[in-house]
Amino acid sequence: MLKTVREALILTQGGAAVKAYSSAGQALLLLGLVRRSASWRHGSNRIRLVRWVTLFFVSNIALFFVAGRLGLPIAIPYFLWVGVFNVMVIAQFWAFANDLYTPEQGKRLFPIVGLGSSLGAWLGSVYAGDAIRAAAPFR
Repeated sequence: MLKTVREALILTQGGAAVKAYSSAGQALLLLGLVRRSASWRHGSNRIRLVRWVTLFFVSNIALFFVAGRLGLPIAIPYFLWVGVFNVMVIAQFWAFANDLYTPEQGKRLFPIVGLGSSLGAWLGSVYAGDAIRAAAPFR
């Protein structure tokens, strides 16, 4: 759902050219963040790191909602944020899962998780249009 809203916002508030430049900016932003996140992971408690990263991203969703309700232009920051969110949260999940499970458990469980994520992406795209029509992004 976040990606669906991202595409609508960037195209309506900026257009195709702004989307292309924002994609390039996202790549540059991720270069710096990936290096920084590796240093955060090495010196911290894994559970505390997962909790704070998750709370950070959830609070950002609330901030974007408030900014959108106020009529502020959020297309570019939201586009960049969703790109960072996609990379950071998924990397965090797999790093955490890798720490928790043995290789034998991972060989058994990770394909199930991968299947679930693929089915979720498919079903999410099927129902995204209906959900957005039923509840506009800033109601």
